[in-house]
Amino acid sequence: MSRAWFCMYLLVIYLIGELVYGVGRRSDTMTPVAFAGNFVISAPLLFFALRYELFGGRWLRYLGKISFGIYLFHGPLRDALEIKVENVGLRLALVLGAAVFLAHVTNKLVEAPLIRIGRRLAH
Repeated sequence: MSRAWFCMYLLVIYLIGELVYGVGRRSDTMTPVAFAGNFVISAPLLFFALRYELFGGRWLRYLGKISFGIYLFHGPLRDALEIKVENVGLRLALVLGAAVFLAHVTNKLVEAPLIRIGRRLAH
């Protein structure tokens, strides 16, 4: 496994911990127990994604395009749903779905138009 894939894998482990456990809010570092739990969850996902070449294509490029919006929205959504939704799997699905949806809408209504305006002003 190359260093780039290994770094992406570590990022996936951290992000799963952030979404599921909210580790980033409670501590500056991920605890060993949370890291081990995330490894158990993320290792099969990574191997599945590598085996079926899921790290490519239009959907991944689009997620990359709206990734800043996903980053901005996931924390507040996670915090809002943490008290209201006790089922971790359901909460994870709701946070991810809502973050992707809000990032998509924000990209279409705010980011893309402002990028076009900025390009026109630059020329």
